[in-house]
Amino acid sequence: LWMPSFGQILQDGVEGKIRDWLKTIPIGNGADRGWDDAQILEIAEFAQERRLEHLRAEEIYKRYVEYQVERAEQGSDSRSLEDDME
Repeated sequence: LWMPSFGQILQDGVEGKIRDWLKTIPIGNGADRGWDDAQILEIAEFAQERRLEHLRAEEIYKRYVEYQVERAEQGSDSRSLEDDME
């Protein structure tokens, strides 16, 4: 008998919460949003790693975006330093 791990149950819950939230966001003309499973899983894993499962999906997504922006800025800062050294 297969039983999911506790981590898997948490991830499934966060993933479901994110998918349900994304379904509520209209994009116009009845078009499909275009989210793929890998993107949604990445956000769910982000939430689980940071113990954000209790937050609303919108807040989880906001924090995920802020984290990605921070990472991008850190990456551009290190490239700027490398350019200055040349």
